[in-house]
Amino acid sequence: MRNLSPALAAFLNDARSADATIFKADAYALTLKSGATAYWSSLDVPFAYNGATFLANGPMVQGLKMKCAVGLEVDRQQVVLMARRSRGARDRPCRTGATGRLARGRRLSRFGKRRSRPRTVTPAQAAVHFNLHLVRSTPMSASPPEGAAWGIAEWAITGLTTLLASVGAFLWRLSVRLESIESSVTRQRLDLDQTRQSSDTAVARLAERYESVNADHYRLLGIVGSLPTRADVRSLEERIAERLDALGARLDRLMDA
Repeated sequence: MRNLSPALAAFLNDARSADATIFKADAYALTLKSGATAYWSSLDVPFAYNGATFLANGPMVQGLKMKCAVGLEVDRQQVVLMARRSRGARDRPCRTGATGRLARGRRLSRFGKRRSRPRTVTPAQAAVHFNLHLVRSTPMSASPPEGAAWGIAEWAITGLTTLLASVGAFLWRLSVRLESIESSVTRQRLDLDQTRQSSDTAVARLAERYESVNADHYRLLGIVGSLPTRADVRSLEERIAERLDALGARLDRLMDA
């Protein structure tokens, strides 16, 4: 459970007043590729926050995913900036005709974005940098009335752009998934090759051991074959007995003499 910050406590105390006004708005701090920063808001009046003044004359921002995280969805999101009738970008009107006079204007179409996070902050405090690249602008020569067919077409184009951005993000995620599957298959193949090499080495060692045991077996058979049999032992006993009898008879003759 977290403690209530002094700033939030002061804000809630001010909001308790009868004449207090609470604004709830979307505030965007877009850092351009040139290094300049544009502060826009969805309110109809400008307001100051953290030392920056968020203007009310900026274009509408659509398609931004509010996720306090660092990952695929945050890095690959695409936003659409749509100019309103009385709004501009960085104090310049967005609905300016090709000849410089005020016309129905041009609609800021799809923008690409690159995001980076400084290493000195936490993911919740990560700064989002936008590199804006204009893809298409549509100049018009007249200002149709509100609710005209072009407004419907404009919103349809915006929806189609958002859909294409979603499809592009899905295809990118699919390609990343396929790359991960391919790397996993490659790793499994390497593991299988290593297992096969280990099995071949074990089989070779087993074959060498078998040859050694077989050679020892044949040497043992040769030693056993060279040993005397029972018949040889019996014949040797008979010869020894005959020799003893001859020696006994000779000893008897010597004693008689």
